[in-house]
Amino acid sequence: MILKTYTRGNVIEFPVTFLDANGVEVDPDSAIVKLNFLNSENARETVEINMQSSTGGWSAEWDSSVALPARVYWSAISTSPASAEDGAFELEANLANLGRVE
Repeated sequence: MILKTYTRGNVIEFPVTFLDANGVEVDPDSAIVKLNFLNSENARETVEINMQSSTGGWSAEWDSSVALPARVYWSAISTSPASAEDGAFELEANLANLGRVE
């Protein structure tokens, strides 16, 4: 699997179209995206962000400046009807991007 790479500090958008078991698009009542990332204390952290309904699906945004460079895992989850989509990406940064003196 080839993972997309983002530079730390960017706001990352999560556009999702939820599908049922037959691959048909559904319009759920609500949705969240869970993110698991390496935080500034070098520990794995999971946060939940409410998603907003938009034309053609759902979306959420996350400010990646709270994370250290590492693989980020995400899961978008809807309710009524229940649906989910998982993914991952790499967050990269050089020493000038880390916001601290090494």
